[in-house]
Amino acid sequence: MEAGVRNKIIGKVDEIESDNVMAQIKMTVDG
Repeated sequence: MEAGVRNKIIGKVDEIESDNVMAQIKMTVDG
């Protein structure tokens, strides 16, 4: 159970980080 909770938290962080990366790429492309 603890491992599952940790995986969920890590998954959320991964999602947020990839969202930030995509936003930065978009900003760079848009100029």
